Amino acid sequence: MNDRDNRRVLDVAVLLGVTGASRMAREFALDIAAGEKGRALGVTGIDLAFIDKPEPVPPGAMDFRVRGQATLRHQAVAIKRQVTTEFADACRQRGVEHEIVAFDGEPGPALVKAAAVTDFLVTGCDTGFRGAIQESPSECVEDYLREMPRPALITPESKAEGRDVLIAYDASLPAMRTIQNFVFSGLFDDRRVLTVAVCETRAEADGRLDELGRYLARHGRVVEPHPIVTSVSAGEALRLVASDRKPALMVLGAFGHRGIKEVFLGSTTTDLVAAPPCPLFLYR
Repeated sequence: MNDRDNRRVLDVAVLLGVTGASRMAREFALDIAAGEKGRALGVTGIDLAFIDKPEPVPPGAMDFRVRGQATLRHQAVAIKRQVTTEFADACRQRGVEHEIVAFDGEPGPALVKAAAVTDFLVTGCDTGFRGAIQESPSECVEDYLREMPRPALITPESKAEGRDVLIAYDASLPAMRTIQNFVFSGLFDDRRVLTVAVCETRAEADGRLDELGRYLARHGRVVEPHPIVTSVSAGEALRLVASDRKPALMVLGAFGHRGIKEVFLGSTTTDLVAAPPCPLFLYR
């Protein structure tokens, strides 16, 4: 490590779960904490706001509803106990300082509490706290992305194969903020950066990448520009690049100019979060 690395400390919050993506998030978070002399906060709990949410049921179906709620609570309690033990064991094995943030109720306040004292929140794309219910992206992840008090790192089920960092850039304000947060974090600062702009003309793509390249070069990053001229969606284009180059991380702002709400809750970003081709670094 260089002198700057010796001074830098990065603390990480990670949502704990039992899915493949959740386990990958735990490993990714501990890699960061161990490498940056930071600590790890494991977030686990039971989403009682969902499990016990009152809902109208047909006549004669109340017993079925009550049994279903009891099953989900039982599953969630067992998962909470399991992931807490696994997280503590993994941290001890790596020599990472750690603690648990546990909740029973709404996940949101626990996530904000963890984010307030850490630098990133790491989660699997499908991590949730509803027993055996699994969805990608989970509602918990979507809710965090709407607020995002700290940058989010979203992991897929499989480990990244490559070492390069891919930065997708559309010259939007969210993209600028995301890239600045990534650069200032110092994450993967020894890696080559592949910059990508998806545009309808080469001149526009080249212009964006020149702008981004000059910024990254000022911060000592080695850059390889990749202008993409296509009429396909940005999400599809980025998936193709990720499939070909297999980056260790994709840095992505609110890709597009249609407004934060639409972009973050639909289109490119939600598509990539639902099935990440590689770990994603997100902010807005």
